[in-house]
Amino acid sequence: MPLSLSAVTGSLPGTAVLSWVAPGDNGSGGYLLSGWFAVQASTWSGADFSTAAPGNLTISTAAIAAGSTQSYTISGLAMGTTYYFAAWAADDALNWSPVSSTASAVSGAANTGSISGTVTQASTQPIAGVIVEAYDANDFVRASDNTASDGTYELSGLDLGKYTVRATWSANDITSAVSKSDIDTGAGGVNFMLSIAYELATISGYIPAGFIPDSSYYARTAASARFRPSGEDDKTPYVELFQKGRRVAAAPVDSGGRFRISNLLPGTYSIRVFNGREFTDLTPIKLKEGENFNFVPEWSILSKEAVYAYPNPARTAVNIHFETNLASQSDFEAEVSVFNIAGGLVKTFRAADVSPDTVAGGAGSYKVAWNFSNEKVASGVYLYVVRLKYISTGKVEKVVKKLAIIR
Repeated sequence: MPLSLSAVTGSLPGTAVLSWVAPGDNGSGGYLLSGWFAVQASTWSGADFSTAAPGNLTISTAAIAAGSTQSYTISGLAMGTTYYFAAWAADDALNWSPVSSTASAVSGAANTGSISGTVTQASTQPIAGVIVEAYDANDFVRASDNTASDGTYELSGLDLGKYTVRATWSANDITSAVSKSDIDTGAGGVNFMLSIAYELATISGYIPAGFIPDSSYYARTAASARFRPSGEDDKTPYVELFQKGRRVAAAPVDSGGRFRISNLLPGTYSIRVFNGREFTDLTPIKLKEGENFNFVPEWSILSKEAVYAYPNPARTAVNIHFETNLASQSDFEAEVSVFNIAGGLVKTFRAADVSPDTVAGGAGSYKVAWNFSNEKVASGVYLYVVRLKYISTGKVEKVVKKLAIIR
């Protein structure tokens, strides 16, 4: 009779545990005194299982009673992978049972863990912006983090083993480091008390009102010491600091556009701010001991790369598209002028002609639509000028580009 087989994920990496109800020497009765069980595994659900196929695992039996539950841990599997299993039983004459039902399980995933702790001055004051790394026995970096304003760090995704944990910091542009060896995966409280005593600095600031995106951008900006940007698809506004080309600190921007990073060592940093749409340029700053540095980020109000005409060339109508970092159409005044190649003014569009462009671009995308099918416009190349004025400051930016008309 066939075995009734089941499978579950093993507790160790690359393992699965199989269980079945043993048959007897004669079907459902008796003992298997010196028989065999065979197991075959495949990562393909449609595998043709057979006792004649290579790769079978055979398990000897000794005085197994019919109806008893047997189990066996299969090892050496690819970690975190779905496997399909089949099994057979044989008596001492190698009379094989029919193949069991197929059972499946995901093999044990790689064991990973973290190492965590804090970095402080001798006064126990926490320090932000310290780079903490875990090195393996071959001196390769396996995890990295930077301390938050409360001095905490977490090195995650580490395989089981021992690591050297190194803390690296820069004060007044002089870099120093200290290490702790033989730290096990999963260790907490791996703390560093640095033999330094500085009056720590703070960077704070705000995004100007016209550049603050709407509230939907702030879904994840609850105050958190352990803030980490999630990646390119995340639209959470945040500020980040760099030292010598490496990011050493980051913090979210609140719904009012404010941000703050405290407990920083004195020295040279570079700062940039993401407002949910675009980064500012990196700006170098020099922090003094105990300084509360106020930083107000600036964005261009008109993106040169995002000014274009479509369709281009045009036959009867054209849309002139532009994008701005300003949060709302009420924050700017726009003017679009079209000139022939000789410099003669052909058409002017003003604020009332501007509408959101729902076809091309995303947030902050606008257009003017020009239908010239009933106008005396000749075929040729034309220049168009997009001018944008930031109402709050009076700042004006313009972009000049070309379009072609074919009548």
